[in-house]
Amino acid sequence: MENERWEYSTKAVKTIFQNWYMIREERFHGKESAMAIFTDITRATKKVGLTNKQKAAIYEFYLKGLTEQEAAANLEISQQSLNQTITKAARNIASFLNGVPITNSLDGKRPIVYNLLDKGYTPKEAAAKAGVNVKTVYYWNSQRKKQTG
Repeated sequence: MENERWEYSTKAVKTIFQNWYMIREERFHGKESAMAIFTDITRATKKVGLTNKQKAAIYEFYLKGLTEQEAAANLEISQQSLNQTITKAARNIASFLNGVPITNSLDGKRPIVYNLLDKGYTPKEAAAKAGVNVKTVYYWNSQRKKQTG
C-alpha cells in the first residue's frame, strides 16, 4: 500500500474513537484502511502526550461506551468539561497526524516531522508543515537512519 496523505479533523478522530472496536476488528481481518487508521491513531495517542484526564475521558466515553452523563460522573467533572477535554485531545491527535505542531519546542516537532516523512512528504514539505528549517529535517532524518540502519 502506498503511503497516503490523509488529513484528520477533530471530528474524524472522535468518530474513529467512537468506532474503535469495529476498526480493530477490520484491522484483524486485513482491511488496509483500518490497519492504517489503527496504526496512525495508536501511534499518535502515545506520542502526543495526552494528559491522564484526557486518556480517562476517552476511555470512559468511547471505549467503555458510557453516556456523557455517566462518564462525567465517573470522572467527577461536568459534561461540558468532559466534552472540552475530549475535543482538546482529539484536536491534538489530529494536529499531530496532520503535521501541525502543538508545541513550540524543537524536540517536540521531531516526531511530527518523522510522521510526515513516513507518510511520503518530502523533507522540504515536512519542514514547511512543521515550521522547522529543512536542514534540520535532513539532519534528523540522517540520525534516524543511523539508529535504525
